[in-house]
Amino acid sequence: ILGEDHPDTLKAMNNLALTLQHQGRWDEAEKLQKKVVESSKVFLGEDHPDTLTTMKYRYYHQSSMDIGIEMMEEVVSRHLRILGSENESTKGSMKCLKS
Repeated sequence: ILGEDHPDTLKAMNNLALTLQHQGRWDEAEKLQKKVVESSKVFLGEDHPDTLTTMKYRYYHQSSMDIGIEMMEEVVSRHLRILGSENESTKGSMKCLKS
């Protein structure tokens, strides 16, 4: 009864999207991750750490496309600005961008 836009629900939805990706169900995962990113931006804010993590996972799987790389650069930039270079989430985003 938390609601679709509750932070715990958004985390669960993101985890489900990651599971769908690992199962090769890319279209389902993409739709769900898009919804999670959009909801996270509205309800948590664009610079919230959970929003950035969700964006990282969504864009990482698009890294073969120019938009994925461009968006990952944005995520890394925000992580650096908000959390700093020594934060584990920042390091994870930087690692995703390099791979």
